[in-house]
Amino acid sequence: MLRSAARSTSSPRARRTRLPNKSSKRKINYKKKCDELWSKVVRGRDGGCLLVGVGRKCSGVLHADHVINRWNHTLRHDPRNGVALCAGHHLFWKPSHPVEYTEWFIKTYPHRHAYLVKRRQVIEKPDYKERYIKLKSLLEDIESSYKW
Repeated sequence: MLRSAARSTSSPRARRTRLPNKSSKRKINYKKKCDELWSKVVRGRDGGCLLVGVGRKCSGVLHADHVINRWNHTLRHDPRNGVALCAGHHLFWKPSHPVEYTEWFIKTYPHRHAYLVKRRQVIEKPDYKERYIKLKSLLEDIESSYKW
C-alpha cells in the first residue's frame, strides 16, 4: 500500500530516468574500440600462440591475453601487458596452471615483466581517445610490416 501511495503522490518529473551525458558515452565507445585494437595489436605482433609445446597442444582461435588483469586501467591497453595464446592455452591451461604460466612469462620476457611490475603500482586516469590513437598507429605499423 505504501508503495502505491508514494507513487501517486510523486510528481511525473521525479520518476523520469536521467540519460547519460554524451561525453560518458564517447568514453565508453573509445574504451571498447581500444579493447578491440589492443587485441589486434597483440595478436598481430605475436602472430601465433606463444605457448606452443607448453602443457598441451594448441587448439582453437588466437586470443589476446592480459598478463596483469585488465581491471588495472593503467596497463589495460598497453601491448606489453599482452601475449597471444590459442583458445586451448588461454581458457584451459593458463587458469589451471597459474604458477607455471607466471614462471614462463618471467623466464621468457624478463624486461617486460619488470616493466609491468613497476607500472602496475601507478594509478592514472585513462585517456581512451589518446590510447586509441596510439593503438591505431601501432596496428598500422604492424600491418605495414607484413609482406602480403
